[in-house]
Amino acid sequence: MTPSQPNKKSGCFPFLLITLLAFGGGYYFGKKLLLGEKLTLQASNKIVPQSALVNTFISTDEKKWSQLREFGTTEFQELTNNNWQEFISENVTINSQNIDYQQDISPWLAGISIALLPSPEAGIDYDTVAILGIKNKLKAKNFFDGIKTTNSGNINETKHQNITIYQLDDQSEKIFFTTFQNYIIIADKQEVITKIIDTHKGGLSLADNSSQKFDKNSELIQVYFPDYSNWFLNIIKNSVPDIEVEKSAKNQLEKIDSILANVSVENHGLKMRSVINLVDPLTTTQQSKPVSNNLLSQIPDNTICVMTGGGINQFWQQVNEETQNIPDLDLLINQAKMMTSQWLNLDLETDIISWLDGEFALALLPPNNNNSLNTLAGLFILESSNKTQGEATLKSLENTAKLVPFLNIQTSDINGINVTKWNSPEANLVSYGWLNDKKFLMSLTGNFEDINNIKPANSLLENSTFKLATASLPNNNNGYFYCNLQEALSVAVNYDPNFWDSSSMEAKALADSISAIALTSSMINPTTSQVDFNISLFKK
Repeated sequence: MTPSQPNKKSGCFPFLLITLLAFGGGYYFGKKLLLGEKLTLQASNKIVPQSALVNTFISTDEKKWSQLREFGTTEFQELTNNNWQEFISENVTINSQNIDYQQDISPWLAGISIALLPSPEAGIDYDTVAILGIKNKLKAKNFFDGIKTTNSGNINETKHQNITIYQLDDQSEKIFFTTFQNYIIIADKQEVITKIIDTHKGGLSLADNSSQKFDKNSELIQVYFPDYSNWFLNIIKNSVPDIEVEKSAKNQLEKIDSILANVSVENHGLKMRSVINLVDPLTTTQQSKPVSNNLLSQIPDNTICVMTGGGINQFWQQVNEETQNIPDLDLLINQAKMMTSQWLNLDLETDIISWLDGEFALALLPPNNNNSLNTLAGLFILESSNKTQGEATLKSLENTAKLVPFLNIQTSDINGINVTKWNSPEANLVSYGWLNDKKFLMSLTGNFEDINNIKPANSLLENSTFKLATASLPNNNNGYFYCNLQEALSVAVNYDPNFWDSSSMEAKALADSISAIALTSSMINPTTSQVDFNISLFKK
């Protein structure tokens, strides 16, 4: 009988498996032990004590910052670079050390977090700690070994929970630092370092008391206020010690649990987003309803600024509900009611607020060449479910306006629309009319016919600057605020040739780089609101 031959394929399989496991394990542990990891805000929150006032993350990813360099004027680029260098010199480098950021620090640095911790010392508001992420542990070790060698006589070592803390006497200041896992911790007090170590070893951290979701790998800067109301009150207390914050203001602030702010680069320029987390959920009546873009299709494409929204009457109701907590607000509302009654012979709530219940758009337009006043023009579009009350209120205003000697009020039919015009000897001041049973249009110093005849293809919605500035904003929002900054500045300079005389070079460099700004707010859920702010920059 022929002896069976060994199976060569099955014989080499265990060897291949062991080789792959060895290679994979070596890669994994090599990556963990030598390469480190990029720092994120969420990662740094795990070692920042729960009592922290604020934690800020700044990306050091060169690819992300290079995107920003695609925008702005030469002056803007210089301003950005100078601010970055100043930040690095103040928070990362050591005064007396001959350190080059690009050569000595950039190869191993993987993000920076700056946290503010409450200070136990009298007269000191907070302590600062910097957390540096390590993406290459070998290069980071070589860097700090170099510092220790150069300053061998000026470095003292102590241990806290088996982690070494280094103290470097740098000229007139003391610097303490330590390293563990993928972090380097730097502070000017040893107690601050020990707080971080204690948190790392199991103490309560910012990550333990937050359900906040943190975006990763897209932001240049993130700022997290875990207890916003106390942080804000502390700022006021330390900035203006003599001011006593009213109880009503404190009550409003205490409704905010935390805030997370992000800054990122998009194809239009910079995006800033703030996520506000509330302590208690808003009721249905307190939540603002999303608005459509329907009215924007009737706004001219040369609009300088526009604001859209909805439910002014609902907002007024919310304001009235707050008067019981804010006495000054109650006084202000009563004064507004009294002036409306005395000057216009109208009831503020019944005659005005009641029919402002739909979506609206308020726009600022360039000066009308046909208007001898040469002033900016404007328009107001409103959707209302109460045309009857609106007409009654307008008729009452017209009767009051007829008492003004220089005003001439006329009505005319324009394409089936009953249009009322208030004229002065110099120009047409106001024109308005109901386009249908639910839509009201008012033109200020402009031409009613021109505005009413705007086609969607010639509207702001098709303006390239507007489209770029608003493309990444949430569609399900409570309204827009948009401004073509260059057009606005051009108008300002035309009115005042000395407009820039009192401004700094930095302010003008920044303004010259911005094409437009756009802002929206939206409700994510009953306990979370969001504000998005886009800054469109010119390409370099």
